[in-house]
Amino acid sequence: MSSTTASTVSTASTATAAPAASTTAVTAPTTAPAPRQVPAFWLALLAAPVAAGANAPVLILPDMARSLGVATATATWMVTAFAWAMAAGTPLLAALLRRRGLKPLLRLSTALVVGGTVLVAIAPWLPVALAGRVGQSLGGAGLVAAAMNLAGSARRMGVISSGFGVMGAAGPLLGATLTDAVSWRLAFAVSAIALLAVPAVARYARDAQPGEGRFDARGATLLIALATALILLPTAPLPAVAAALLTAVLLALHVRRRPEGFVPSTLLRSPSSSSPRPSASPSPPPTSRSCSPCRPCSRTGRAGRRARSERAS
Repeated sequence: MSSTTASTVSTASTATAAPAASTTAVTAPTTAPAPRQVPAFWLALLAAPVAAGANAPVLILPDMARSLGVATATATWMVTAFAWAMAAGTPLLAALLRRRGLKPLLRLSTALVVGGTVLVAIAPWLPVALAGRVGQSLGGAGLVAAAMNLAGSARRMGVISSGFGVMGAAGPLLGATLTDAVSWRLAFAVSAIALLAVPAVARYARDAQPGEGRFDARGATLLIALATALILLPTAPLPAVAAALLTAVLLALHVRRRPEGFVPSTLLRSPSSSSPRPSASPSPPPTSRSCSPCRPCSRTGRAGRRARSERAS
């Protein structure tokens, strides 16, 4: 009888454990494969030629000025225009990356670089060349923003920054070499080398989800105005300083009204105000005697020790 009961109980427990095991096997979570990282080589190739294109005109300004029929001092606006567009376009295109994702940014940056390079190549006058230079710079700002966003670690970001610095230092010599060999217009096409990395980056990278919220047009305008005033400091110091101070005040007031806008308020806070304050160390518990050993206390201590030694003996 006992053996029959034991077999019945074991059969029932087995039947009960089987559905539980199957349920566990069915409901076990499946881990999704981790997204592949873009190789650091492609990210460096995406950003570094932009630095070379920024510095390429440094040694070829006289040749460019003669070709366009302007003075050499006027031709320096080709460098200034690139710097202004880079300063103004980097936060704008970084916001586009945050709101729309990687693929729209790569498409827009590619179109800007190609269009700007074509304009510089065919420009008969300086204003047309300046427009092409601004397009190149805006597209390059988008490519640099994409590369830094996809770095993912300080080590990979260091590789990108190293390539950026090396190509920036080699830019003037590269521009002069291309000018002597072919034409100064070819020197302005150096930044287009970055487009070779766009297909690889678009293939490896997983596009981000579009962000939500309304675009802060006023904050973006104030930031661009501030960058413009700072870049014009060498050209017109007094008006540029006045415009920069006024724009900085307006931007600070706007950030206070809209702390999560185009310029986050966390960028303007000091580290001491943004970091949490360390908690005060707990005070030591009060002792029974807060006074220092005095003469009577020391006598009492000696008497107590003498009494203990007598009891022990």
